[in-house]
Amino acid sequence: MISTIEDVELDQVCTKIGVGLAMAVTPYMVASGVKLIRNQNIRPNKFDDSSVIFLDPSFAASQASKTIRHDDVVIVRTGSNIGDACVVPEHFDGSQSFTTLMVRPNLKCLSPHYLAQFINSSFGRSEVERLMAGGGKGNLNSGELERFRVKLPSIKEQRRIAELLTTWDA
Repeated sequence: MISTIEDVELDQVCTKIGVGLAMAVTPYMVASGVKLIRNQNIRPNKFDDSSVIFLDPSFAASQASKTIRHDDVVIVRTGSNIGDACVVPEHFDGSQSFTTLMVRPNLKCLSPHYLAQFINSSFGRSEVERLMAGGGKGNLNSGELERFRVKLPSIKEQRRIAELLTTWDA
């Protein structure tokens, strides 16, 4: 039996929607410390940790509201890959991000893996196009992302869909 699928906006099913550090971070880069997620780490449904840089822990602590957690969904906000999304892996829990969008799903009603798959789907790409702001190059901002419409089956169905698509991606 297939349940009803609702169309909801992200701000209804997430506990946090925001953007990472939007300032020069070069002065705070160190050889080891708090990991920094950048656009090049975000691929559709895949987190690429082959290129990692670190921030001074004291600086990162001063930016606590920008902290990323395992199972958050990070999304490319500007550039040629606007809208690419993936789930933050466990070994990046506590990291920061540089100008990427971050969504923290309410895990009771929205699976992060389902959300990433949805954002990267043709439905999600259409939503990104609808919400993009700015002239010429364009960007996706956190205020607009709150209005991103997602099709929301039951959490059980979301998990099955995400598992199937993740297996397919592999």
